[in-house]
Amino acid sequence: MSKIIPTQNLEKSVGVIAPPPGVDKQIAAAGMTGSNNIAIFYFISNLLKIGLALMGIWVLFNFVLAGYSYITGGGESKAAEEVKTKLTMSFIGLVLIVAAYTIVAVLSLVLFGDAGFILNPQIEGPK
Repeated sequence: MSKIIPTQNLEKSVGVIAPPPGVDKQIAAAGMTGSNNIAIFYFISNLLKIGLALMGIWVLFNFVLAGYSYITGGGESKAAEEVKTKLTMSFIGLVLIVAAYTIVAVLSLVLFGDAGFILNPQIEGPK
């Protein structure tokens, strides 16, 4: 069984971590208490970074695959159509990746006053 550590003992051993600027206002507005609520921003940030990296690799792979299909197609119109479709879908995917990154940055700017707040959260250590 896992042992639950009381908050008082945890604060004595680790210290109190102050939330970054802007988060304390959001926590107060939502009626939440404690500094553990900031963990969701780290989770979202890491999820976005991993997702964007994987999507970027996938788009690059599709561009390379489309080039290979074009070279090996031998000038057939069907191969050219497939290449056109792959390139179009890859470009749309690239636009969606940039749009997602931009939307998160704009939401972060509107909610917290810093465009990189959700994408690159930083928490100060114990004081």
